[in-house]
Amino acid sequence: MREQKIVKNNRIDWIDYTKAFGCLLVVIGHLLMSLRSIDTNSNITEFIIYFVYLFHMPLFMCMSGILYHSKSDIKSIKDYGKFELKKIINLLVPYFTFYSITMVLNMLFSSSVNTPKGKEEWLGIFNNPIAPYWFLYALLSIFIIVPIVERVFKDKRIVLSFFIIIKVLSLFFKTDIYFINSIMSYGLYFYLGAFIGLEKKNNKRSIIPIIIFVILYICSSIMSYIYKDKIDEYVFKFIELAFATFGIIIFEELFKNIKKSKFLDTFKNYTFQIFLMHTIFAAGMRIIFLKLGIRNYYFHIIIGLLSSIYIPVLVSLLSQKIVFSDFFFYPLKTIKTIKERKNKMAEKKLNGTVIVTYRCNARCTMCNRYKCPSKPDEEISIETIKKLPKMYFTNITGGEPFIREDLQDVVEELYKKSDRIVISTNGFFTDRIIAMAKRFPNIGIRISIEGLEKTNNEIRGLKDGYKKGYETLKKLKEMGMKDVGFGMTVQDKNAPDLVPLYNISNEMDMEFATASLHNSFYFVEAKNIIHNRPMVAQNFEDLVNELLNSKSPKKWFRAYFNHGLINYIYGQKRLLPCDMAFDTFFIDPYGDVMPCNGTKDKEVMGNLNEQTWDELWNSEQADKVREKVRHCDRQCWMIGSVSPAMHKYIWKPAWWVVRHKIKFWTKKKYSMYENKIVRDYRDGKVTKEELDKCSTCDLKCEAKDGLSEASKKHLKSKKDG
Repeated sequence: MREQKIVKNNRIDWIDYTKAFGCLLVVIGHLLMSLRSIDTNSNITEFIIYFVYLFHMPLFMCMSGILYHSKSDIKSIKDYGKFELKKIINLLVPYFTFYSITMVLNMLFSSSVNTPKGKEEWLGIFNNPIAPYWFLYALLSIFIIVPIVERVFKDKRIVLSFFIIIKVLSLFFKTDIYFINSIMSYGLYFYLGAFIGLEKKNNKRSIIPIIIFVILYICSSIMSYIYKDKIDEYVFKFIELAFATFGIIIFEELFKNIKKSKFLDTFKNYTFQIFLMHTIFAAGMRIIFLKLGIRNYYFHIIIGLLSSIYIPVLVSLLSQKIVFSDFFFYPLKTIKTIKERKNKMAEKKLNGTVIVTYRCNARCTMCNRYKCPSKPDEEISIETIKKLPKMYFTNITGGEPFIREDLQDVVEELYKKSDRIVISTNGFFTDRIIAMAKRFPNIGIRISIEGLEKTNNEIRGLKDGYKKGYETLKKLKEMGMKDVGFGMTVQDKNAPDLVPLYNISNEMDMEFATASLHNSFYFVEAKNIIHNRPMVAQNFEDLVNELLNSKSPKKWFRAYFNHGLINYIYGQKRLLPCDMAFDTFFIDPYGDVMPCNGTKDKEVMGNLNEQTWDELWNSEQADKVREKVRHCDRQCWMIGSVSPAMHKYIWKPAWWVVRHKIKFWTKKKYSMYENKIVRDYRDGKVTKEELDKCSTCDLKCEAKDGLSEASKKHLKSKKDG
């Protein structure tokens, strides 16, 4: 069964990549056609357009056909009705939505668009749709007729023959009814895919068909373009058919063998959104830059491609965070999600951090946790962990979590509660970490590395700490672990290593998390402070630009997080509200539940050793702590509180990302001087002493440690001994 599942997933995967490639061709074709007015190499452009249009839409239809039988099981009229209702909703909602948006924008900016639309195009929504939305209309038409034809003829070969016949007839007979025309023109491509999906049994892979296809395709494109005036429509249609058919075989081989790229992954995950919105944003960018007097053809191609791809991706990411807005892309899926949310309202999932121990083998200069360890027999038990609520994310931290020899048992229990688990570690206990990863291959591991080798070992106080951490990460990656990465707490000493360490993580294709110095009971420290703010901020600025320059939307949002760290080290109000103790909690080794680990003193909402979760979370004491959170003045900017806030208030970071990606495309990089406080400090309007007062550093403060009385006595006896 396991092997069958993998084969099925691979099949879906190659189809997604093929559709993504087809969508890329659609984007390129529409973009080049829209730039004909400023094209200085029209022959080259027209050839590329011809090259693209030779088979991309027939290929799309074939891909839809391959998926048809895997997603439909029509045995009765009732089944047919349910199937058609789903297709009507899923296709007509985005069809009417984006057709209408395109028409409204076209009419509002009719003096600037290439092809102004009017009443005729509005009416065409019912019988003569505009590009690219005609594809949805045609696909729905085919979905309506194919089950009926299959019901009549039974034998799939006869059905295929039927669509071949009507395809031939379409070359000689045309009607004014688009529904019929679309079935006659594209039904064969669709059912050809459905037929291949049913009949294909040979799964052998070879690079030879790919090479042959590429050579034949390029040669045929050149020849048919040169002699296009001598090739009649009949021949052209059968060239389309041949390449669409051969393309299925070729792209299956290609995308099962080729190394996946993040660029194609973006397409794969957002193909439909890009298809629906690419013309809207490409046209908008074209109009803006033409108004500004920029008519460079290649500039417009680059901006057009980027805006056609990445702005729809950003819109899609934003729509996923706003209730119901994703309905316009995936209506039935959104309705289902909303229903599920309503059903789960009584059991809201939280973001949790479990501090399993205060013991640590490292001697980090910015964290004195090792000086105040917890007593092993007092540390949170499996029985207490069983009382935790449902969580969508859980971070396991310490101290050093892997000091606990029963950590695998802790993780096993937490997986019954949490959708995703990430362990924060210094990476020193390699064997234990590898054993954990083997048992729980989906777990996330973040290894704290505070710079390059010399810097890391000085800060962490671990001999060969960098080497051990790096080797652990490397082994995890070799095992095929995906949720693996670095974690770095930036300060004066290691700031110059920030971008070099990011580059190492990037080369290893790993996550890269950052933080800055904080003071709290958790760190047993009150004197952490950034001394050279401009230098540290400059290194953060460099990192932000590296992240914005990547092709990963996830990294663009991390750029926003690091922008917030610059704001934080200058002692300013945090960029997003803090909802700790509302959506998020920490639990320490003693079972004390807290809003976070960033408070000056330990703020306890209740103790899970002594209470049930509902009693604790809904208690009067918990409400008192929440009130303190609402008036907290520490302005922390740690991933534990910021990540949930970025998801909850997604429009704020999303708008920042959109603005800065647009700037980036115009070669205007992010600057730390966008922050007013950074400019004020540079210009002498605020002093270092004033900024120091804004920080959480307090040289006169006695640092708290959060230890229980028993742990304090145990620690004292060890020192006295």
